[in-house]
Amino acid sequence: MRILNICGRMALAACVVALGAVGCDDEESAASDAAGAGGEGGVGGVGGGGGVGGEGGVGGVGGEGGVGGEGGLGGEGGVGGEGGVGGEGGAGGEVPPGTLTCGGFIARGGLPEPNLTACAQCADNNCCPEAETCAADADCSALRACFDACPSRDIPCEQACAANHGAGTPLNGDYISCRANFCIADCTFPPDWSCLGNVEPAVPTDAEVQFSVRPRDFVSGESALGVTIKACAAADLACATPLSSAVTTADGATLTLPMGELGFDGFFELTGGGLVPTLSFAIPPLTQGNDAATPSAIDVLSVSNLGVFAQLAGVALDPERGHIGLRSSECTGVAAAGVQVALTSGGEGSQVVYIVGGLPDPTATATDTSGVVGIFNVAPGAIDLEGRNAASDLVATPRVFVRAGHLTTTNIAPTR
Repeated sequence: MRILNICGRMALAACVVALGAVGCDDEESAASDAAGAGGEGGVGGVGGGGGVGGEGGVGGVGGEGGVGGEGGLGGEGGVGGEGGVGGEGGAGGEVPPGTLTCGGFIARGGLPEPNLTACAQCADNNCCPEAETCAADADCSALRACFDACPSRDIPCEQACAANHGAGTPLNGDYISCRANFCIADCTFPPDWSCLGNVEPAVPTDAEVQFSVRPRDFVSGESALGVTIKACAAADLACATPLSSAVTTADGATLTLPMGELGFDGFFELTGGGLVPTLSFAIPPLTQGNDAATPSAIDVLSVSNLGVFAQLAGVALDPERGHIGLRSSECTGVAAAGVQVALTSGGEGSQVVYIVGGLPDPTATATDTSGVVGIFNVAPGAIDLEGRNAASDLVATPRVFVRAGHLTTTNIAPTR
C-alpha cells in the first residue's frame, strides 16, 4: 500500500507546470525500476497502484515458416513437383495473442481479452521505438521473457524477475512509461473483487515493531525533509500523547509501533516542511514492521499544490474545514476503477471529486484506473465513508477523523 498517489502523474505534470509548480513522474514508469514491484510500499492512505515491474515478456514467436521444396523437376515436359509446402509457422507455432509487431514480445503478460489485443494494438501504434529498443537489448529481452513466464498478476514472481534481470529494467521502464502514457485504458487489468466477503485480517506476531516511513512530495516525488511524524493511538484524536515520533531526513524516519490485538490501527500525524498537515490512517491495520532501507512512502501535498488541486476541481477551500484523499484498491492491492465513494456521515457541504486521466474531474461519478478520489471541505470530526464497486458491491466502510486545515488520507480497500 502507498499513500496519496493522487493521479497518473504525466497528465498532472502539464497542468501543474502551467500553474507554476513542478512536474511529476508517471506512476507506471516508476513501477519498472530495479525494485521490481510498484514503487515503495506505503501505509494505509491513498496509494499507488502497487504497479508491477513491467508485466509480460517475450512470447514464443512462431518460426519463420519452413521453406518449401524448390519444386522438383518433373520428367521431360513433366509438371514439376507441387512445391514443398511451407511449415505451418515453423517450430514456434502460432504467435501468442497480444504479441507486439514491434519488438515481438507480449504487450502485457496475463492481461485478459479483449484488453490484451487492444493493448497490443495501442502499444504497436504508439510505442514501437521503445519496444524495439528493449527487444534488441539482451537484458531487457530476458526480463520481458521472465515476466511472461509468470502467472497472471503474480507480483512476487515479477519481483524475482526484476531482481534476476535488473540490468534490463531501465529500457523496460521506457517501454512501460510509454505504454502508461498512451495505453493505460487498454492495458489495465479489470478489477478483481473475488475476495469480497472472504478477507481474513492479518494477525500481528510481535508486541511492537520498527516501522520506517518516508514522506514523499506527491508532485515531485522527492523526500519531504524536516517533517515531524508521530504515531498516534486511534483513541487519541488530538495525538496529545504520541506513541512514537521522529523528524524526517532524506532517508525518512523510523517509529516504534506497539501492536495491539489487531496491530497498529491508529494514524500518523505529519506536520512541518511546508506541507498541508496530514493525518494518515492505517486501514487495514499494520501488523508487521519493515526494513529501514526500504521505508514505506506516505505521499504528501504542499500547501500550494493543494490549492492547485482545488483550482482544477473548481472548489474554493474553506479554512474551517478539512479535506480527504482516498485511494480505492481491489483484492490484489492494485488501484481500482469504477469505485464510487460516499460520506455516510459528516458529509454536509463537502464535494467529492474523482481523478480522471490524471486531473480532477468534477463531472466524474467513479474512479478511473488511478483509483483516486479527493473530498474537499469536510466538516471536522469523525467521518464515515463507504466505497462500492461498479456492481454496487460494498468494498469497505472506513471511519476517519478530519481536522480543520488538515488533509486526511486512507484506503478504500477490501477489509471484510
